Amino acid sequence: MIIDKVNDYEAFAALVEKMGFMPFANNKVGYPNLDSLTDNEWHTGEETDPWRWRVRIERDHRALFGKFFFGNPGFISTSRIADFASVRRNGLVFDELYFDGVLPRECKPIYDAIEDEGVLAVHEIKTICRFDKSSNAKFESAMKAMQMYMLITISGQKRKFNKRGEEYGWPSNAFSTLETWVGGEVEYIDYGQAKENILDTMKIYISEFDEKKAGKMIGGIRG
Repeated sequence: MIIDKVNDYEAFAALVEKMGFMPFANNKVGYPNLDSLTDNEWHTGEETDPWRWRVRIERDHRALFGKFFFGNPGFISTSRIADFASVRRNGLVFDELYFDGVLPRECKPIYDAIEDEGVLAVHEIKTICRFDKSSNAKFESAMKAMQMYMLITISGQKRKFNKRGEEYGWPSNAFSTLETWVGGEVEYIDYGQAKENILDTMKIYISEFDEKKAGKMIGGIRG
């Protein structure tokens, strides 16, 4: 399917809602992605800057933004959260996944801190959970795993504060549980139906569809 390029935020957000989900950049299955769907200049700071759209679409609650596809960033429309949560989590909560050995042990203190505080920026999580430079790789791995299993998601951005209470530096991503982001319980549907829904969408937008590769992109507790 030929998709028109997008050159403003509204066109981009509408396309994400229409497609249901969209990787941020090139992926292994040929699914359309933001990088390939715009000719706009990046990192200009202007309203037409695609880099800014990733923040705005999450802030507007039109889509999740996080590391959802092969551990890389992408968008999931609010209308398709139930599909992905059902496939990725299959109705399980954090403790069930963690104690079944699905998640790295570093996930536990991170998830507990986010759940307790509601929303935490990356630098706040590292301080609370005492991650330093030597453990950064394990931290990143844990954060990626929890996003892939739809347990946490980006929820705004925060800047650091100095001793005088003044903000400084570049903002960093903040995270909440998926339940906090949706404002309540996560909706689940039948696993098989959810996976079929996602595959049907992928068949529309991938010219040379490969179900095995598509299945790896979808992932999930039974993947």
